[in-house]
Amino acid sequence: MPDILNRVTSEVYKTIITIVDDRVSEIKATRQDFDELKGVVRELAEAQKRTETRVEELTDAQKRTETRVEELADAQKRTETRVEELTDAQKRTENSLEKLTGEVRSLTRSHKDLQKQVGGISHTIGYTLEDRSYHALPGLLKRDFGIEVKELKRRFLIYPNGGEDELNVYGEGLRSDRKVYIVGEGKAQLGRRDVDAFIRLLKRVRAFLGDEVFPVMLTYMVHPKVESYAAEKGLKVYLSYELLSPTQTDVF
Repeated sequence: MPDILNRVTSEVYKTIITIVDDRVSEIKATRQDFDELKGVVRELAEAQKRTETRVEELTDAQKRTETRVEELADAQKRTETRVEELTDAQKRTENSLEKLTGEVRSLTRSHKDLQKQVGGISHTIGYTLEDRSYHALPGLLKRDFGIEVKELKRRFLIYPNGGEDELNVYGEGLRSDRKVYIVGEGKAQLGRRDVDAFIRLLKRVRAFLGDEVFPVMLTYMVHPKVESYAAEKGLKVYLSYELLSPTQTDVF
């Protein structure tokens, strides 16, 4: 009986030890897993923290982006407003320019009309001087320079190259038995530019006629300096009152 009991006890003990060892092994395996799990959890927690930090950074960046977009939108609105203002200003400028252009055109037409009127008056005055000279110059030229002139008139000279000049006063005469051409021009108020222009005309006339040309200028008024300048250039200047006969009166 004791032997049987001992054997039973021994078997139970072994069984208990086995169960305990198995249980201990299971318990040890669970702790390792738990330790590993804690490590994983810890890593996940840290990763979560980093993720949350990154999310916060992205959230801040998103806010800054939204703020910048709003600023850009406001800037765009201001730009559009400015463009509209500039467009309106451009329209007003174009309208002003169009109005100014119309006024300039009107002034230009008025100026041209005035030029025509003044030109017409100048021509009338010039023609009056020239008409008088046709009657008075022959006597004056004979008295002052011994030139015999039969007739004076207006004439166009047509040059071989197709050019032409209008001569206000033209005539042929004799001085000391030599043929001479009388060429004259009338100006209401004789200026230095008129003298220079007449000299250029005389150069063309002399090259064409080839004989002696006697130039005269007719005017109502001339400054003494201009008259001296004309004399230096070999031009004789007659004033309007010198072209009047005792019975004539000056209408200008």
